[in-house]
Amino acid sequence: MTQSHATNLGVRDDMTKSVRISREGRIDLSSDDERYRSLLTSIYDGVLITDRDGIIEDANPRSCEFLLFESSELIGMNVLDMISGADEKMFARVLIYLEEHRFALLSAECVRNDGSKFSAEIAVSRMASSPEGRLCFFVRDITVRKQAEKVMAEALDRLKKQDKARQQLVSNVSHELRTPLTSMTYGITNMLKGAAGEFSDKAHEYLERFDRECKRLLATVDDVLDLTKIEGSTFKMMKVRVPLTRLVARSVGSLELHAEHKGVTLSVDAAMFPAERPDGVPARSGFVMCDVVQLERAVLNIVGNAVKYTPAGGCIQVGVAGDPQQYGKLLVSVEDTGHGIPAEALASVTDRFYRVGERADGSGLGLAITREIVDRHAGVMTIESPPPGKEQGTLVTIALDAADAPRILVVDDSKEARGVVETYLGFHGYDVVSEGYVGGALALVREGGIDLAIVDIMLPGMDGVQMIVAMRGSENTEHVPVVVITGADVDAAKQEILRSFSIPILMKPLKQDHLLDAVESALASRRTLDK
Repeated sequence: MTQSHATNLGVRDDMTKSVRISREGRIDLSSDDERYRSLLTSIYDGVLITDRDGIIEDANPRSCEFLLFESSELIGMNVLDMISGADEKMFARVLIYLEEHRFALLSAECVRNDGSKFSAEIAVSRMASSPEGRLCFFVRDITVRKQAEKVMAEALDRLKKQDKARQQLVSNVSHELRTPLTSMTYGITNMLKGAAGEFSDKAHEYLERFDRECKRLLATVDDVLDLTKIEGSTFKMMKVRVPLTRLVARSVGSLELHAEHKGVTLSVDAAMFPAERPDGVPARSGFVMCDVVQLERAVLNIVGNAVKYTPAGGCIQVGVAGDPQQYGKLLVSVEDTGHGIPAEALASVTDRFYRVGERADGSGLGLAITREIVDRHAGVMTIESPPPGKEQGTLVTIALDAADAPRILVVDDSKEARGVVETYLGFHGYDVVSEGYVGGALALVREGGIDLAIVDIMLPGMDGVQMIVAMRGSENTEHVPVVVITGADVDAAKQEILRSFSIPILMKPLKQDHLLDAVESALASRRTLDK
């Protein structure tokens, strides 16, 4: 009788030993079995307990609600019949997975008694207390979640289409504005230079005002176009190694007249590279791997803001140095003596369209784009207002990874000429090696590690042009950029060869800026696309 009653109650055979007959003749469950049944009933998910072959031995009320079966109907059925598309192979894979892991998670559709289906998440585990290898299937109805995900996916798709249309509209309008603004700026500039004759002082004043406003609007349009590129993932950068000090000095130089006109002192204080660490080990060079145009723009934005918000009589100090706290880092700092940024605005000044104060001018995009540029160079931009130890002003710092200095090969039979080039390039941190003969120079290039060759045409034996032809004819050396230097006229035939290879010619005596410009331009041919 005990066995019969246990079977009718859905209690497993191995639990019949927990059932006893009370004095009144009723079935009485032991405390262990009561806890098991209470736990099974209270679980939110549907629970199906099967043997090692997937035959259902027990089920909780929740699973009966999900599957529209009575408990007595579920007992003895195969759990695979409850899962749409499930078969013995899938069941075997689950068993193998359970051997290696504690749980298995399935995403499937479950089949109800009436043939309808619902989306479910099914967690499968072995019952640790069951030596017979029983399995426990926890079934969760995720129909509502799936419906919500579908609605969200459709809404997201609509938003993406709308955002793409918005970006396209902004881009089209910006381009339409840029064309006439560029023409107006060009025309006003020419008028200010006297192309249309003399103007009265008042007319000249108006033209200067128009010129400033057109340039301001043009800068805003460029900001909007760049923002559209950033949002559309078309903001690509071409990176090349450049000396950071020279890049910053060039950027600041373009703002010197503006600062002077405002009565603001603008200066650059750059450390010399390569410097030495305190332990005497040479530090990394003053070079960074960057998109020159974009990094210059970031510096211009920061220094331009400093000039704009520093009153007459103030000063702006731009610095370039190695980071004393982190070896291999370079710092660009811009410190001004302006009124500073309110503490409550510091956290938001790099947000898009954010402007400080009610009468702030500009689009509010400059610092946002600057931060994006710095981020894409794996750098960090920090803003402190006031600077540490100061009562007013703002300090903006950009931290960038230093790159190895480009290795330049100088080929010239004149020791004095080689010395001049070595001095010019070494001053800016380039790694320079020199050679007086073509044979030795070609050997160095073929060994690899040379980023650029500066070659004199007049060399003993094989001349410079022949050396260049030999380099271009070898797969190992054809990619090395070349700059030609010479103290004599170059005949037409050699000029044509050099022109075909797009190789610049510098005349001796060399001017430092011309040499540095040519080297940077030649190295730019080996720039890499930032993906």
